[in-house]
Amino acid sequence: MVTPETGTNPDLATKQRQFNAAMALYNGSRRYQLFSAGVAVINIALQLTLLARLIPLHVPLVWQP
Repeated sequence: MVTPETGTNPDLATKQRQFNAAMALYNGSRRYQLFSAGVAVINIALQLTLLARLIPLHVPLVWQP
């Protein structure tokens, strides 16, 4: 519900403040940054592993019936 005084939704404003506080905590925490970097490294390593396993299969780029 939009209040006539401010023209904004009080619930939305509260959620925005909560989100901003959570993002400040996330960006300021070294633990979250290390976790994020670790996930990125694992993701890339798994993609490279899948690519290395796919190359010997000689899969054609275009399906041929």
